[in-house]
Amino acid sequence: MMPPELARARSGAGMRLLAAAVRSAWDASARASVAELVRAPLRWDALLGKARLHGLTLFVHRACGAAAHVPPDVRGRLHAQARAAAARACVLTAELLNVIGELERRGIPALAVKGPALGALLYGKESCRQFGDLDLLVPRRDFAAACELVRAQGYRPYFPLPDDPAALFARCEHAFVRPRGDVHIDLHWALLDEYFGAARDSASLWDRSVSVALGGGRARTPAPADAMLHLCVHGAGHNWRRLDWPADVAALGRLLSEREWFDLMARAERLGARRMLLLGIRVAAWTYGLEAPRAIERVLDAERTATALAVRACRLLFDEDAAPARQSPGYFLRALDRTGDRARLLWKRMSTPPAWVRRRASPGAAHVLRPLQLLGRYAIPRR
Repeated sequence: MMPPELARARSGAGMRLLAAAVRSAWDASARASVAELVRAPLRWDALLGKARLHGLTLFVHRACGAAAHVPPDVRGRLHAQARAAAARACVLTAELLNVIGELERRGIPALAVKGPALGALLYGKESCRQFGDLDLLVPRRDFAAACELVRAQGYRPYFPLPDDPAALFARCEHAFVRPRGDVHIDLHWALLDEYFGAARDSASLWDRSVSVALGGGRARTPAPADAMLHLCVHGAGHNWRRLDWPADVAALGRLLSEREWFDLMARAERLGARRMLLLGIRVAAWTYGLEAPRAIERVLDAERTATALAVRACRLLFDEDAAPARQSPGYFLRALDRTGDRARLLWKRMSTPPAWVRRRASPGAAHVLRPLQLLGRYAIPRR
């Protein structure tokens, strides 16, 4: 049951309209709710601003862009923002297919992760979901070659790549950007970092992948259960600070059979991601009404830490005037199941230089500077 304080926060007309707009993508009863809610007094500027910050503009446009009670100026802004988002989706989808095609011509298989492939999987069309960058997963054995191929396509590493081939795998992904800065690609050899062991699941993830139609072509993408687990880990790592993340989890949950739900729970338990999965389910349930099988609900009711973390996230998500929360390492630490995983994460955070250092220094120099940066932040008294 949702705590009373969250129920009150979620009862605001703006938040109810955003939630109904998202659910209307799969729930006919939510469409009737949208038609009723747009008649209420709404702070449209705040609502459109929150929709833009949280990646929900396309949902709001589809749900109420043509409603008679939407003010004409608001309708015009919605149409303009939706056209821009759809055009951006088409550009990114074409580039995704181009890069996948180049990889496949070199004999390197690739899975499209999140982005347009998730939009096609959930809503039947890539432009139905907003996204800002592209994610590709390639086998570990092909990762170095894939990095070189992406660079040959005109991309440059966002952070300098290490010279030591073994150090290339210290992170499960590397970011690349076109010189114009208009397209970012995160290239992965595993979806989840190895500090909690989930990278070991990559091989079977390929076997379970599915094919989706995408911008006149086709691409393979993780199966719904794998996508849900990845999104739940990603959401926990970023404090569940955006409303579009639980929207994807809620939509994915509708695609799972009861057997797939229990297989997913068993896989999360094995990988040390059980609490993160339960946390994501709880946030999606409170935000968009995701219904998990009753047995999983009972497990969730007994998981007090996941519930406390969900309350913390939803308190900000439901505030119509709050900006997305800042990322907090402590939040992710509490979401991890195992003490060893927390220790590995802490070591990684302590030994990994901040982004501004990694972008301006060679990998070796960046790691030398990290202890000095920590010393300056925590050990030197401030006047």
